[in-house]
Amino acid sequence: MKRIFLIVIPIICLTLIAANKYVVVNDAEQMPWETIANPPGQVTNPVGSHVNWNNMNATNVGFLGALTASVYSASVSNLAVTNLQVTGGVTNGGILYSTNALGQLGMLGGLLANRKLFVNEAGTAPEYATGVATAELTISATNVSTTTAFVTLGFRPSSVLFLASNQGFLTQCSVGFSDAAGNAYCLYNDTGTTAGNWNIGGGVPMYLFASAGNSFYGLISSTATNGFTLTFTRTGTPTGSVRIDMLGFR
Repeated sequence: MKRIFLIVIPIICLTLIAANKYVVVNDAEQMPWETIANPPGQVTNPVGSHVNWNNMNATNVGFLGALTASVYSASVSNLAVTNLQVTGGVTNGGILYSTNALGQLGMLGGLLANRKLFVNEAGTAPEYATGVATAELTISATNVSTTTAFVTLGFRPSSVLFLASNQGFLTQCSVGFSDAAGNAYCLYNDTGTTAGNWNIGGGVPMYLFASAGNSFYGLISSTATNGFTLTFTRTGTPTGSVRIDMLGFR
């Protein structure tokens, strides 16, 4: 036996349960449902036609019995429903959303503890995720052949925080941030110029300054569905092993 739930936002399925009769709400605007032969403004059995129900208020919405005829479409505006219940495997906290331009509905599963609601990478549906991930990278400041590195986060980041340090030279360190487009700033140790001095620089999220003409820095050059690419630049002859710790946000 097939059953259909009539009240769905934004698409309502209006179903014939007897030949040439339509399903409508009774005058009390409550269950039970009733059928009429010719709704106002409609012709008998208008295949593919639409019935408009405006400002309808239903306080007890239930299910129809067995369906024996074709399904017709209807549009509803200003529909107010009290205690609407959706069944069929829906878990606590499920979210209804439109899956296409026709207004067909999908269901995002139940709530997940300590997760945030995002739109998926394709921009077609909502999904739950933590939206935060950490990553660590170690790279030689001396090896000029290494110019890029991919950092895996598990999602496309919107912004990233950076902690960078040349482990061989404790005064070469920086703290910075960047968005996905590469707009970045950092606070870096400028002891190479003046002992104990710190400066703020724009354009890069990490900058290790050794001395005049000798530095190492990196920036976000592109993003991907699961992370981003860092591109590095060396000036002069920097040395040491650079550690970069990152905190990415979706």
